[in-house]
Amino acid sequence: MVNYEVQGNIVVIMGCSKDEVNLELPDEIEGYPVGKIDANSFNNNNTLERVVIPSSCKVIGAYAFAACKNLKEVIIEDGVEVIEDWAFISCGIERISLPQSLKSVGNNAFLGTNIKDDVTLFLEKMSSMRRPKNHTNNKCAIFPWAFDSKKNLIDDQFIQSQSKYIDSEFDKVTEETITEDLMDLPLLYDGCEFLLAIYNRKALEKLKVELASEYNTQIGLYSLTDPEFLVLRVNVLTNGQFISSFFIRTPYIESCNFKCIGVEMMQKDGMYYYFLHLKIELASYGNGNYNHAFMINQFNALINKYQSKTNNHKINDEQLQYIYEKLNEKIYTTTESFLTELDGAPRLLYFMNLIKAILNDNESTFDLDKIQTFYTNFIFNAYNELSSIESLIKIAFDDIDDLIVELEEMTQVSNYDLATKYDVAITDSVGNEMTLEEAKAKKDSFINLEANYKLHAQYLSYIYTESRIMNDEYSMFEYEGIKEKEE
Repeated sequence: MVNYEVQGNIVVIMGCSKDEVNLELPDEIEGYPVGKIDANSFNNNNTLERVVIPSSCKVIGAYAFAACKNLKEVIIEDGVEVIEDWAFISCGIERISLPQSLKSVGNNAFLGTNIKDDVTLFLEKMSSMRRPKNHTNNKCAIFPWAFDSKKNLIDDQFIQSQSKYIDSEFDKVTEETITEDLMDLPLLYDGCEFLLAIYNRKALEKLKVELASEYNTQIGLYSLTDPEFLVLRVNVLTNGQFISSFFIRTPYIESCNFKCIGVEMMQKDGMYYYFLHLKIELASYGNGNYNHAFMINQFNALINKYQSKTNNHKINDEQLQYIYEKLNEKIYTTTESFLTELDGAPRLLYFMNLIKAILNDNESTFDLDKIQTFYTNFIFNAYNELSSIESLIKIAFDDIDDLIVELEEMTQVSNYDLATKYDVAITDSVGNEMTLEEAKAKKDSFINLEANYKLHAQYLSYIYTESRIMNDEYSMFEYEGIKEKEE
C-alpha cells in the first residue's frame, strides 16, 4: 500500500506499508499524475527489494531511498527528470535503469552503492550527447517583435554581430562556467512573439523553424547553477535542409513549438533577407511541481538578464536602474497581495495589518522609515523564499514570532500594546477574533486548503504573464541606438 498526498495538480508519494517487497508505483492516483517521490519517503526501508518508478514521476526527492539495504533493483522509466541529493545513498542496488530523460542528478545520489561508477559513465555520455556540435553559422538572429518597424535597418553585418554575440554566450553554457547573473541569451516566455531575421545570397523556399533534434528526447541544457531554466538550440530549415540556428533561454518546460504568423522578404545589396514573425508556444508544469518554482523566480530572472546586458554594454546604467525599479515595484505589490489573500494564515494577516496600521498613523512617534524598510525586507524575503508549500508554511507560521519580536524592539512597545493602540486583532477568514493558540493550530490544516492552491496558481500565472510583457518592453532598450543610424 502506497502513502501519498495530492499537492496541487500532482500526487506526491510519501512512503509505503512495511510489507511491500516489489513496489511498482502507478502512473496516477485519484486521477492525478504521480509527479514526485518526496524526500526521505522510503528512508531506511529494509523490506523493499525492487522498485519501479513511472514515467509520470518527474522528481525523486533527497534521501528518498537512502539506506534501503535490501533494495537490489531500481527501474526508472523514461520521463523521470530529477534525482535529488543523496536519493539512493547506501542502498544495496545491483541493477538500475536510467532514462535519457534525466536532466539533473544531485550530489552523492548513488554514494555507497555498487553502481555508482556506472551512473557516472551514463551521465558523462549523456552530457556529451546533449551538446551541439557546431555553431549557428551566423546567418540568422532574433529580435523583439517591436523591432519589426525597423527591419529595413537590419543588414547582414548586424545579423552576424548579434548572432556571434549569442554564440559567445552559449559557449559559457557548454563549458559549464555559466552563472545565473552572467547568462545573456534571449529569454522567451510562452506566447512571446519575436522577429527572426535571415540573410542568404540565394532565394530561400519553405522556411521552417523547429527545435534541434538533440532536444527531442531531452529538452534543453541545464546550467549547474540555474536548473530552473533551459537553453535551447532552434534550427532554421529551407526545403527541409539546415540553413542556420539560434539559441534561446526558456523557463522549465515539457514541450516547445514555434508558430509562424507571417514571412516578409526583402532584397538589397545582392542579398535576400527574410523576416519571420514567430510565436513561441511552451507547455509547462505550472504550479503542480513544487520543486520547480520557475514562475515565482521570473522577476529575479529578468533582473539578472538585464544586469548581464549592462555588464556586456548592451544597455546603459540609466536603463538598468529603470528596469530595476519597475521590477522591484512589481515584486513588492504582487507578493504583498498574495500573502494578504492567503486563507488560514491568521497571524500572518495580523502581522501585516498591524504594520500597515502603524505606517498609516500620521501622528506616530515611531521611526516610520525604519519600519517601512523592515516591512519591505519582509516582503522581498518572502518572494525570494517562495518555492514550495513548505516555504509558504514557514513564511505564514514559523517566522511570525521572530518578526513580532523585531517589531517590538523597533517600537519599544509590546505586541499587546501595539495591537490595542491600533485596534488590530487575530481573526479568522470571516472576522471573528481568535486566540494565539487557535491561530497557531491552523498550521496543520493550512496545507490542505484548496483556496490556497488556486491562489498560488493565480499568483504564478500573473507573475509569468507580467514577466513576459515586461521582457518584451525592456528588450527594446538595447536596440535604441539603432535610431541614430536611422537618422
